[in-house]
Amino acid sequence: MKRIALSIFLFILALAISARERKCFDEGWLFTLGDSLSMATVGYDDSSWRRLDLPHDWAIEGDFSPSNPSGAGGGALPGGIGWYRKHFNPGNADRYFIEFDGVYMNSTVYINGQKVGQRPYGYSSFVYEITPYIKKNAQNVVAVRVDNSDQPNSRWYSGCGIYRHVWLTTTAQQCVAPWGVYVQTTARGDVAIETTLYDASAGQSKIRHTITDATGRVVATTKWSTPTVQKTKVRKPHLWSVDDPYLYVVKTELMDANGEIVDSYTTTTGFRSFVFDAKTGFSLNGKQMKINGVCEHHDLGCLGAAFIDDAMHRKLVILKEMGVNAIRCSHNPPAPELLNMCDSMGLIVMDESFDMWRRKKTQNDYARFFDEWHERDLADLIKRDRNHPSVIMWSLGNEAGWGSNFAMTASWTHEYDPTRPIHYEGAQGTGAEGWGKQGDPQYVDVISRFYPRTQDEYLNPGVKDNNMERPENARWERLLSIARDNTDHRPVLTSEYAHAMGNALGNFEEYWDEIYSHPRILGGFIWEWADEGIFVE
Repeated sequence: MKRIALSIFLFILALAISARERKCFDEGWLFTLGDSLSMATVGYDDSSWRRLDLPHDWAIEGDFSPSNPSGAGGGALPGGIGWYRKHFNPGNADRYFIEFDGVYMNSTVYINGQKVGQRPYGYSSFVYEITPYIKKNAQNVVAVRVDNSDQPNSRWYSGCGIYRHVWLTTTAQQCVAPWGVYVQTTARGDVAIETTLYDASAGQSKIRHTITDATGRVVATTKWSTPTVQKTKVRKPHLWSVDDPYLYVVKTELMDANGEIVDSYTTTTGFRSFVFDAKTGFSLNGKQMKINGVCEHHDLGCLGAAFIDDAMHRKLVILKEMGVNAIRCSHNPPAPELLNMCDSMGLIVMDESFDMWRRKKTQNDYARFFDEWHERDLADLIKRDRNHPSVIMWSLGNEAGWGSNFAMTASWTHEYDPTRPIHYEGAQGTGAEGWGKQGDPQYVDVISRFYPRTQDEYLNPGVKDNNMERPENARWERLLSIARDNTDHRPVLTSEYAHAMGNALGNFEEYWDEIYSHPRILGGFIWEWADEGIFVE
């Protein structure tokens, strides 16, 4: 009897040690403005530091001033260097991971005084395995240096600090890798699941996937097997749409060579089909619809850049009530919680990567890091977001020029996710009215334009000579002229239009008359849902 009891105890203990646990790591941080490498050390005296919970934006707490180097475009708020520290006991596990949804910018992470990694881009989510640096069942210190001192580096208000959520995950030695499950579905119910593992014991580990619907009912299960790509089928799936955003959950279990389940990983997914077609436009689950979208910066106005779930949800509710059905993440990867909300609320998403590539737009922006970091940042974006049913398109960037490097990046994007089209407005060629020397390059899947004119609109009315417009008008093509151009057979999207910063917009009805008049025109994204910037009295 004692042996049985001991065996049961050891089995329960093994489960407790090996089970995956992911918990929010936002509470109980310490913060100060200033800079010293000693702030990373375990014994540093942080007793005078401010105690706070994340997410946090220190810039919004400062004073507006024309002398702040961020400039008016960056909100005229202070930047600088800040440090965050947290004391924690990680418990007992085989592996430990810390995940940051976003840190603006130039973050360096230390565990117990040892440097773990550095990430320049302020909008990328990133994960570090911190197992080699952790003391089990003991006090540890994580320290994060955030350097937003090189200003200006943004054309809009960026915020400063660990402005999105942080997560701590513990697992067994054998586990699913971060963002390691890729679920592909079809409207017919076909499911293909690709799993990336850490320490899979030379192919002896086995994987099983269980799919449940929104009520928790099991609708499909794969057999225990060693292949990292498995397929199954859900009969008559409830389709995801903007009006009925129905979601499923995939539970991925990992069994080791001894027959013990050592990891369990959940992924939210949905079943839907979408088509971008020059003859029929955009359709979701076979139903034609226009994209009534808005461009969306990441900040929350007077609340700053710190991600507040309730505030973002309120914003999306307002947009849905306005009739908006789509979000363009302008011009950077969004917080993952925004995509979770779009999944559950029924908003389709254009997921965008960068505002600039090699050509800088402000003195100290991401262009200085692009060559070294853009492939990693893009890969992490796609791996993080490709399971979201709300995401229907990838955008390679915004107004960043174009060339052979864009074609290469488009190829990478399709390698990581072959199921979604690629957008990039800067990939322009001849166009319908003769601007440029060649057609739009083939690595983009839609013809995209900013602020095309309506058919009867002139920037300089009454200046036509011999039926030819003045040269300064040629850059802004007419929307219907693009749609009627038969030399290209891709659908047309207005990825920015209707920018109004005064007290009137004008010709909005004419815009939509033309959008509805031609099936090739997919719709558009208004710039933006609210005027860019922070309002003060």
